[in-house]
Amino acid sequence: MTKPNLWKASLLDASGELNKKAKAQLLDYLARHPEATAVHDAVHQDFEQLRMLPPVKMTELESRTFVGRIKVSIHKKLHELQAPARTRQRWKMIYHTVAGAAAMAACVIITLSAYYMHSRAERSRAAAVAQATSQLQDYLDAGHENVTDYVIDDVATEIQTISDKQHQLIAGDVVRNAMLTLAEDATDVTELEAD
Repeated sequence: MTKPNLWKASLLDASGELNKKAKAQLLDYLARHPEATAVHDAVHQDFEQLRMLPPVKMTELESRTFVGRIKVSIHKKLHELQAPARTRQRWKMIYHTVAGAAAMAACVIITLSAYYMHSRAERSRAAAVAQATSQLQDYLDAGHENVTDYVIDDVATEIQTISDKQHQLIAGDVVRNAMLTLAEDATDVTELEAD
């Protein structure tokens, strides 16, 4: 039996509220542990001294407010004990609110960055198509009459390939390839006409 349990059992024994089975266990414990007898006797003496005190006489007003004052003091004590827990909850709520706001801001920044990158790629692609078209037109205006229809179709396909790409292209390589194709085909046509 631990000391607080011994104290409670001794107090119940002194007040006469201990049942027979529990009283037998207490007496058995006291017989086996003589050092516990001092605690048991001290509780009995304190209880007898309390019985000798005169009863407190309260006025009618005090008796009505007595329970209320006890309740108020209990509520104050509970409030004091729960204040640190409420403070922790407030800080958790503030932390989660700030974290949520930061996550939303990050989403907005990522969305704006993706939109900017996409619009930049679209502008680059449009510029590459415009450059390729103007270079092809310059090439055709230069007077290459020996260009066949299927070569022009190949060049148009190359330009369409540029416009279908979603990433930034280097227009010079595509135009150079198209011009080389035109030059080779023009040479082939010239050779065929010579034969």
